[in-house]
Amino acid sequence: MQKYKIIFVLQKKGMGLYTMRLLIIEDDKPLSYELKEGLERKGFAVDVANTGNEGEEKAFVTDYEAMLLNLNLGAHRRAASVH
Repeated sequence: MQKYKIIFVLQKKGMGLYTMRLLIIEDDKPLSYELKEGLERKGFAVDVANTGNEGEEKAFVTDYEAMLLNLNLGAHRRAASVH
């Protein structure tokens, strides 16, 4: 597995700091687990969706600062454009 360096964990919001919330949309469960664990160790709050439908539902009910999306999930590429 490739390693990525996380260059920031906390971001200023107003006067305080908050933990960034990320969404991983990945159908490979072992890979999504490893990504989630690694990001949580770096201080991120991470949710995982294992299908495009599940990811789309989560993206519409929760504000995420970023999403990691497996583009090979095909039918739900529009989830990548959710703000």
